[in-house]
Amino acid sequence: MATLLIPDFSIDTDPDLEVAAAGPHRVIVHRTRDPDAVPLADWQAADALVCHHLMPMGAAMVGRAPGCRVLVRAGVGYDHIDVPAWRAAGVPVCNVPDYGTTDIADFAMALLLSLARGIVPYHTGLVADPVGNWRARHPSPTVRRLKGLNCLVVGLGAIGMAFARRAAAADIQVGYYDPYRPNAIALGLGYTKFETLSDAMAWADVVSVHCLLSAETRHLINAEALAAARPGLILINTARGGCVDLSAVVAALEDGRLAGCGLDVLEQEPPDPSHPFLQGLTSGRWDGRVLLTPHSAFNSPQAGRDMRVKAIETARAFLETGVLRNPVGG
Repeated sequence: MATLLIPDFSIDTDPDLEVAAAGPHRVIVHRTRDPDAVPLADWQAADALVCHHLMPMGAAMVGRAPGCRVLVRAGVGYDHIDVPAWRAAGVPVCNVPDYGTTDIADFAMALLLSLARGIVPYHTGLVADPVGNWRARHPSPTVRRLKGLNCLVVGLGAIGMAFARRAAAADIQVGYYDPYRPNAIALGLGYTKFETLSDAMAWADVVSVHCLLSAETRHLINAEALAAARPGLILINTARGGCVDLSAVVAALEDGRLAGCGLDVLEQEPPDPSHPFLQGLTSGRWDGRVLLTPHSAFNSPQAGRDMRVKAIETARAFLETGVLRNPVGG
C-alpha cells in the first residue's frame, strides 16, 4: 500500500472521490497554503504528491517529501511547480490536461458570443426597464456578425483546438499562433498558421488565449502585441491571467484598440480593487464592453469529478505500473 498526500486540497467537499479512486492506497488530505501546516510525518510518508493550486511547489519543497516518486498536478497549469527541480530529484511531474477541455472551450466561445451579440447589456437593460428598453439596440462596439470574422487562437493545444473547432462551426475564419506546432497541422486542419505574433494580431478581429503560462508566455499579449492589432479587437482569455498584461488591456480599452474583452483569469486572483482595470470595470464606463468571470471556465460537475479522479489515477498508474500519464517538461 502506498501513500498519496494532497497537501492543498481546494475542493469544498469531502475527498470521497479521491479515496475511492485510490483503491488500496492511503490518501492523506490537508487544506492549506502553508507547507509548515502539514505535519512532517505526512510529508515523509508520501509516495506520491497530488497538488492543487494553493501551495507553490518550488525547489525548497523537494526535500520535504524524500520518498515521493511522482508529483501530479490536479489540473492543467503548473506554473507554480518548479518542474526542473523536481525532475532533477528524480521525481517526474504530471498534470491532468483533459478534465475540462470542452468546458473551457465552451466558456471561451460563450464569452465571445456574449460580447459579439450584446447579450449581457440587453439582459441588464430589460431587468432595469422591461418595457422602456424592449426596443433598445445596444451600441456597444463589440456587437458584430460572427460569420467571416478572423479569430486568432494563441496556443493550439487541446483546449485551443476545441475552441477553434467551435469557432469554425460558426463560420469564423480561424488562424493560430503556436511556434511549437508543426506546419503540417495547418494543412490538415485548414487553419491559417502565423509565424509571428505581430502578423497574427494584425490579421485578427478576435483573439482567444489558450497557452500555458511560462517565462516565454508571461505578458505575451502586451502593449506591443495590442499595438499591432487593428482597432476594434475582441480579446478572450480563459488560460492564465499572467499571459495578458492587464495594464496594456486598460490602455487599449481606453484608446479603442480593444473594442472589448472577456476575461476569466487575472494575474492576481482575487483581483486588486485598486488596479485600474477593476476601477474601470466597477465605474461602469466599459459597460457592454468587458466581461469578467472568476476563473470558472473549467467549472462543471463533470469536469470537477474528472479532475479529481484522473489526478489520483495518474499517481496510481505510476506507483503500480511505472506508466507516466501526461508528463510535463520544464
